Amino acid sequence: MAQNNQIDGSRESVLKGWKSGCHAFAALRLSSQLERELGYAAGTIRKRINPNYDDAKLTVEQLIEITHASGRPELIEGVLQSVNYVGAPLKGPDQEATLAVQALKASQYSGELAQVVLQNANGSRLPRTERDRIRNIASAGIRNFVSVINTIEYKTAGIQPLLAMGADVAAGFPLPGIT
Repeated sequence: MAQNNQIDGSRESVLKGWKSGCHAFAALRLSSQLERELGYAAGTIRKRINPNYDDAKLTVEQLIEITHASGRPELIEGVLQSVNYVGAPLKGPDQEATLAVQALKASQYSGELAQVVLQNANGSRLPRTERDRIRNIASAGIRNFVSVINTIEYKTAGIQPLLAMGADVAAGFPLPGIT
């Protein structure tokens, strides 16, 4: 899959991720409810996330408001995909799942992703629903990996000085107050 994100390249290919995110968000049919919640006029969100409507665009502030109110990442993921980035929400450390459970989930997502990709490998085209399904599985896997990293960082934040001191002892440096 070739990408053309050069300044002189096709604007269409650069905005493909954004358009895909807009279509995925529109398919959720949350616009009317969000417009009422956020105090927007009827049809405002639908117009602003319609990639074919050039007159009204979504501001960064509105994008953030809509993402927070809906709890859905499709629009943000579309923006990030347009600039060749992938994002994952940062939540607190996963208190319920152990690292072993998270590692098993990572394996599950990897296997599921491989299965779906293999099923679609020989097709001449990839329907939008399958593309969205693949993206959702991959995003869930990325979120899981970010959760693993976040959990490890959280669990080792207080132990780092102890580990550093243990490394000093192993290297033969004397401990203060003990020697």
